Amino acid sequence: MRNRVIVFLTALILGGFGTYSFYAVSNITPSSFYKGGFSEIAAKINDSVVNIATVSLIPDEGAMIDRTQNLFFDSKKDIFGTALINAPRRVGALGSGFVIKKEGKTYYIVTNAHNIEDAIQVKVVLSDETIIEAEIVGKDLSTDTAVLKIETDKNITPLKWGDSTKLRLGEWVLALGNPHGFGGTLTTGVVSFVARDLATPKIRVSKKNVHVEGFIQTEAAINPGNSGGPLTNVKGEVVGINTATILTPMGKAESMGFAVPSKIAKRVTNNIIEHGKVRRSWIGVQIQSISKEIAKYYKLDKPEGAMVTGVTIDGPAMDAGLLIGDIILKVDGKDIKGFNDLPRVVSNIKIGKEIIIKVIRDGKEQDLKTIVQEYKSHEDFKEVRKLKVQREDTVYNDKLEFAFTNLTPQFRQRFEVTDPKIVGVLIADVKDAGLAAKFTIMNGDVVMEVNTKAVTEMKELDAELTKALTENCEQPILLKLYRDGHQIFIAIDPMLKDKE
Repeated sequence: MRNRVIVFLTALILGGFGTYSFYAVSNITPSSFYKGGFSEIAAKINDSVVNIATVSLIPDEGAMIDRTQNLFFDSKKDIFGTALINAPRRVGALGSGFVIKKEGKTYYIVTNAHNIEDAIQVKVVLSDETIIEAEIVGKDLSTDTAVLKIETDKNITPLKWGDSTKLRLGEWVLALGNPHGFGGTLTTGVVSFVARDLATPKIRVSKKNVHVEGFIQTEAAINPGNSGGPLTNVKGEVVGINTATILTPMGKAESMGFAVPSKIAKRVTNNIIEHGKVRRSWIGVQIQSISKEIAKYYKLDKPEGAMVTGVTIDGPAMDAGLLIGDIILKVDGKDIKGFNDLPRVVSNIKIGKEIIIKVIRDGKEQDLKTIVQEYKSHEDFKEVRKLKVQREDTVYNDKLEFAFTNLTPQFRQRFEVTDPKIVGVLIADVKDAGLAAKFTIMNGDVVMEVNTKAVTEMKELDAELTKALTENCEQPILLKLYRDGHQIFIAIDPMLKDKE
């Protein structure tokens, strides 16, 4: 028995070093599992993996030069020695990529968008160290995916996409690329998590946040320079694009690498190659999740669906007749269980298709028809303001624990409420750790409605809140708010304070 345990542990340890033979994938035996490691897979795909070298112009923050140095001889300074031109610096960077398509002598290369985001020059280094100038075909910052194009007489075999939806926890994967400038590097590991949804601050690898549904998490070493390289299965098929790793404060890798799954990367890549950009399906709504308090207010059985907080003018949703406050239950026959389901479902609908959107309005279900259009633009989200309004003319609600005041022209300018159609009452001060704060009410929010009743000045808001707290004290209070260019709904449960 003891010998069996020793043999088993030895096999387990050896297996941990990634010994998996390519030709034995479909018929693994104890002898073939350890023979040759991943060498046959590496030999098959290594020539298709490339290094990416870029040059970018970065503004020089230290452009203020000593006033006495070359005072009258530097044409870039005034007579006081102050720099007239904030001359940018040329900064080089390294990354990885892989060949995915061939058309004659033209090769298309996939990489990360953040590798070439600000690049003025991009070069591709092949496995034989041939250096070729590359052209940027297109990029998509929201999925951190980009496509380059090179011309060469060399024969390079494009890699094939695999199906990331078939990955299993614990399955072997390989990461290839150019970590720290060491080209031709292969690391191995297992899939640590199949579809990891990350908070965007953890994966902000470009100037815009990356929005990817279900990153592949792996223990295969992904270091700086690996970005854009392929993550493959044991068949040599690309199941992901290596994108990021979580580092300690000292810069040490945590054995937690993340890759954009091929189910997303393949679609984005094909769009860029065909159109030079990503064509996304779009219905033109802003939405939020359904909290248990909102579900209780609308008498829903479960906090499911997506609540409409905004409708784009002349967009498909407006054509369908969607209204702010509608709760979307189904789109094109697909259930919308939560906030994240809607963009996923819409993204998989073909542009130009007529669809039915099932909503709840005034307690009744309705079917609305519209035609899916192409996504027109991208709007950056602003950081939530945390300024408090210093003003004596305010009303404080002791039960909800926030103060409010009239939305004056000065406050409109201060909090950037420039749209004259936005009418309401300004949240002046939210008590730290108070009831309103627990429901994410923020300073600078504009209250537009209380329980669907419009309020335009603070005495109206005070009256509606008092009414809600006395007549239906056990029911959540539904607030319609304007925040940073968006209308949102938040339901506050006034009983929560008493329960505590």
